[in-house]
Formats: sequence, C-alpha cells, structure tokens
Amino acid sequence: MPRNIRPLRNAATVGTLKERSSVCQSKCKQLFHKMLRAYRRRAGLSQRELGVILGYTDDGEVSRHERSKTLPPLITALAYAAVFRVGVSGLFPEVHAEIVRTIEANLAVFEKQLQAKSGKGRGAASTARKLTWINERKATA
Repeated sequence: MPRNIRPLRNAATVGTLKERSSVCQSKCKQLFHKMLRAYRRRAGLSQRELGVILGYTDDGEVSRHERSKTLPPLITALAYAAVFRVGVSGLFPEVHAEIVRTIEANLAVFEKQLQAKSGKGRGAASTARKLTWINERKATA
C-alpha cells in the first residue's frame, strides 16, 4: 500500500473487505459453482476438458470448484474468465457486489472525513486533490 494511503480505522468505517468477504464466503461458493458449471456446459466442455485447457494435471480441480468445495485462487479465476471471455466479476457476481458496496460505503466515510478538514494550511492541496478525485469518480459512475 502506498505510504500516503492508509486504511480507514475508526468507528465510522463500514467494514473491511476481509470482514465482509468472510460473511459471503459460503453463499459466494454456491453461486460461483453454478456460474462455472453454466459457462462450462454452455461451451460443451467436460470438467476434464476444461481442466486440460486450464493446464491442470489433477482431474478433480474443476470438479472441486463446481461442487463448492473451494473457491479458485485469483490466477485460476482469471484463467476461467479468459476461457469463457467474461470478466471475473461475471464469475463472482455476489463477491463483486459486496466489494462494491463496501468500497462505496467506506469512500463516503472517507469523503466526509476530508470535508471536515480545514481548507487552509498544510495538507490543504492534498485534501482538495482527493476531494476532486472523489467527485470525478462519482461523475463517471
């Protein structure tokens, strides 16, 4: 993490991604396996064939992902996304939605903290730059 960016650590913070992701872990596994199976079947691939495409030597990896036993590591999720030509968020819609909610809520808290700062003195230019970025980000949403 860059030195000038610090995680929000006060009572007003909505939550960390780690805290929120553990809540949706079980539900996300179930949804991911349904999405993966649907994409695989739509492509007409067997689990073994998909495993070969992904470079797996173990025939059971795709099966474990489809049976909700494990969520794939990031590199594998990116590989599934490349195979099916879909964004990773399309494979993990619930995880993505939860991350978006958490980030937006934390960003709103951060914006209020910045707005509460004085517009004068040391750090004023930095605060203004951050508020400008937040406003530009909102305008492109």
